[in-house]
Amino acid sequence: MKKKYLSLKDKQDVSLYLLKKLHAFCVDNDIHYSLAYGTLIGAVRHKGFIPWDDDIDVLMLRPDFDRFCASFKMEGLSLHCHQNDPGCFIGFARICDDVYTRSIKNSWLCGGGYTGMWIDVFPVDSVEDDPDEYLAHYYKMQELHTGTYKYRARLNGIYKTNNFKANVLASILKLWPFHQIYKKKAVQYMDNFIKEIKRIPFGTTGHYSQLAIPGTGSKNYLKTEYFDDFVLLDFEGLKFYAMKDYDTDLRLAFGDYMQLPPEDQRTPLHEFQFFYWKKEMPEDLRNKLRTE
Repeated sequence: MKKKYLSLKDKQDVSLYLLKKLHAFCVDNDIHYSLAYGTLIGAVRHKGFIPWDDDIDVLMLRPDFDRFCASFKMEGLSLHCHQNDPGCFIGFARICDDVYTRSIKNSWLCGGGYTGMWIDVFPVDSVEDDPDEYLAHYYKMQELHTGTYKYRARLNGIYKTNNFKANVLASILKLWPFHQIYKKKAVQYMDNFIKEIKRIPFGTTGHYSQLAIPGTGSKNYLKTEYFDDFVLLDFEGLKFYAMKDYDTDLRLAFGDYMQLPPEDQRTPLHEFQFFYWKKEMPEDLRNKLRTE
């Protein structure tokens, strides 16, 4: 049977479905979260998705994140993070749909198998109060993060370069027992990566940062007071939580985020990731998505 790929509207519907599930679980279990990045801009500027956005991002302070990962369980969904699954080669967590959708590839999941669509949940950790020390830590995390891609690419047999020796090595590593030896080394690398993210004991400094995907440097250097409280924002006719000082955070990271970008930049960020319907979401469920 020919695969029916998800449209942008389909991706937004499934993402909203997952966010509603996450929100319900967090409220029931007293776990705090905040909409983040483009999702947070969408909530403030559009009262919903940025029209061309194709995913949802959420932040959690480390204690909430760890408790969330240890306790999350909902029918039809699964949670993947390295702490719960050594074959998961990301430093954050993904809440995945297991019923309606399926991804074409899961390069980040090296234990085999596929998931459906997901939303990303990023931990927020304590970092140095000295800006120079923080940036040194950030650049180290950026380098270590690049290494996670190399390990999982080799484990999945997709590591291709112009370096003949590297390609030969990737082919050899597919063989047993080389693959198992290399996987053990890769898991140790991920363990150390997460340990380095949490290098500063939580709550001992006046600053936080998201280092699981260290892509914004000093723009992701947040004062702890931003998370002193959480407020509800409108999003697609519903309400979801955001950090109290979301405006300060967004202006630090994006400048005048209320202005629309040029038209040639209004494109989905994850066009490389394809999903198709495993079991198409019932129309009545889709119609109820934007109601409480």
